[in-house]
Amino acid sequence: MGLSRHPYEISNSQEPSVTPLLELRQLSKHFPIRGGVFQRQVGAIKTLDRLNLAVQPGETVTLVGGHGAGKSMLARIIMQLVAPTSGQVLFDGEALAQMSRASLRQARQQLQMILQDPYAALNPKMMVSDILAEPLQIHKLADGRSQKARIAELLQLVGLNPYFAGRYPHEFSGGQRQRLNIARALATQPRLLVVDDPLVALDTAVRPQIISLLAELKQTLKLTLLLLVSDLTHVRSISDRVGVLHMGEMVELAETEQLYERPLHPYTQFVLGQSASAVYGGRDRIQPMQLTGPAPDPANPPSGCRFRTQCPYASDVCRDEHPALRDLGKPGAPHLAACHHAERFADL
Repeated sequence: MGLSRHPYEISNSQEPSVTPLLELRQLSKHFPIRGGVFQRQVGAIKTLDRLNLAVQPGETVTLVGGHGAGKSMLARIIMQLVAPTSGQVLFDGEALAQMSRASLRQARQQLQMILQDPYAALNPKMMVSDILAEPLQIHKLADGRSQKARIAELLQLVGLNPYFAGRYPHEFSGGQRQRLNIARALATQPRLLVVDDPLVALDTAVRPQIISLLAELKQTLKLTLLLLVSDLTHVRSISDRVGVLHMGEMVELAETEQLYERPLHPYTQFVLGQSASAVYGGRDRIQPMQLTGPAPDPANPPSGCRFRTQCPYASDVCRDEHPALRDLGKPGAPHLAACHHAERFADL
């Protein structure tokens, strides 16, 4: 018997009959904490906790969260590199964990990932031509002369000269290496790209260029993007919806402009305040968040709301009850927030 559908996991598409390209259902990843003579489990670190999300074909969904929010773990679970503790990942309506090896191999051709460290993701002993040829050979997409032509096409797609095919990764800048990673991910002609913090290892001046490249490729190749980032500085223009992760939980999810202009969760206000170019419309009404205490311990999170120890709006109910993800948006435009006091910001 399959897992029941979460009431807020589907996007705000006006065509609810469309099958999401990527769907997360009650997805959790817990790491046990063991202690005592017999090393019994005495607790767990909840890297991801009951995460629900649906990404429609052609959509770009950005998930933002700080260190320890679970972004990289989520990317690896989606790619079936790590098994979740519970929950499901569905690709085009099919559960990836239940696929045969042959079906999963076929699905991975359409589901590709871009890693956050552009240098570590490339084999330093391989030339660019060999790096880009590898996925073509594995999936039997091209060989011989057609392979050489496809490599040249991939380099041109990401704004690099085909002449660079004979170079090694150390001969490129950080931004160029990230372009090579993107080219390799595009080699199999995927439908969905899971992009794990592609800007964090790059110079500030290069970051807008990579976002512009992803936006251009999305339109040209009709891609769907799940973008995982540490801050919201450069992603406003590319995102259709933005979700905010805190300690493995989704605390807010809305259309991009709604979230930037009217953040309903205090942690979202803090994240926006930390983003250099992410000035939101309500800044004159909602002051930038100032944290009031130390970050909670993932091994021993606080009761109730996990953000309450740092939140200036915390009250007794925040200590006693875990906040549910509630829809406080307008009809046809869901705006989900997991905060007991979200109405005070929704009414501003």
